[in-house]
Amino acid sequence: ALSFLLNYIYAKRYNGKCKLRFEDCNPEKVSSEFVNSNLEDIRDYLGIELDEIRYVSDDMSLMYDYAMKLIEICKAYMCFCNREKMQDFRHKGIECECRKKNVEENKEEWKKFLEGKYIEGKAVLRIKCDMKSENHVMRDSVIFRIINKEHFRHKNKFKIWPMYDFYNPIEDSLMGVTHILRSNEFDLRVELQDYLKDLLKLKKQTIVQYGRFNVIESTTKGREIKELIDSKEYIGWDDPRLVTLKALKRRGIVKEAFYELVNHIGLSKYQVNLDFNFIAAINR
Repeated sequence: ALSFLLNYIYAKRYNGKCKLRFEDCNPEKVSSEFVNSNLEDIRDYLGIELDEIRYVSDDMSLMYDYAMKLIEICKAYMCFCNREKMQDFRHKGIECECRKKNVEENKEEWKKFLEGKYIEGKAVLRIKCDMKSENHVMRDSVIFRIINKEHFRHKNKFKIWPMYDFYNPIEDSLMGVTHILRSNEFDLRVELQDYLKDLLKLKKQTIVQYGRFNVIESTTKGREIKELIDSKEYIGWDDPRLVTLKALKRRGIVKEAFYELVNHIGLSKYQVNLDFNFIAAINR
C-alpha cells in the first residue's frame, strides 16, 4: 500500500500519470484471483485512480523480438547446462561451453526453443554479461525459461516466459515511465537492467529507492504469508492477525490512514519498522 501510494501521490503532485502493471509472466503464480484481489485493494480500497492497466503477458511477441535482437548482436545464448552446474559455474565465475556458440547456432536453437522442441528445464536463454563481476546478477543471468502451465489470460499460447530483469526495463520504456520509486531490495538488479537498456537502446528512468516497510512482529512477505495460509495456520488473506490490506480493511483501518502514514514516513533510505499501535492511532 505504501509503495503504491508513494508513486500515486508523486504522480498527482507533478501532474503525471499513475499506471498499474501486472507482471504476469509466471503462469504458476499468477491467476485471475490474484489480479482481481489486487484491483480490489488498490482501486477500490485505497481509492487510487489508475490511468492505465497493463499486462506484461500481452507483449510476449515483442519480448521474443527483443530477445532475438540480443542473440543477433551476440549478447544472448541458449544454455543447456543443468541447474546445479549453472549455479556452481556462476558462483565460481566460470564460463560454460554453451557461451561459445555462434550467432547462427543460437538463432537455430532459439527457434526450436519457441517451437517447444525442448522439455521444461532442458534449455534457457541467458544474457551474456561478465562472469567475473562482483555483482552475481551480472554473471549471465537467465532471461527466458520454459513453463508448461496454463496462463489465466493466454491459456496455452505461450510456453517460453521472460524473467523479471528482462521484461521490466522493456516495459518501463514502452509505458513511457519517467520515475521509478521502489524499495531498495532491487538495488543489485539496477546494473543488469541498465545494461539491457543500453543494449536495446531503451530509455532510462530516474530511480528513487527507499527502505522496506515492516510492521513489528508481523510478516509483510507474500511468500511467507501464503505458506502460513496453505498450512491452515491462518484462515486466509483477511485473517485479522495479518497486516495485509484485506486484513486491515477487515479490522476497520480506513484508507485515509495509509495516506497519512505515507506523509509521516516519506522516502527513507533505511528500513522503516512500524508499530501497529502507531497505525491504529492514526486510524483513530
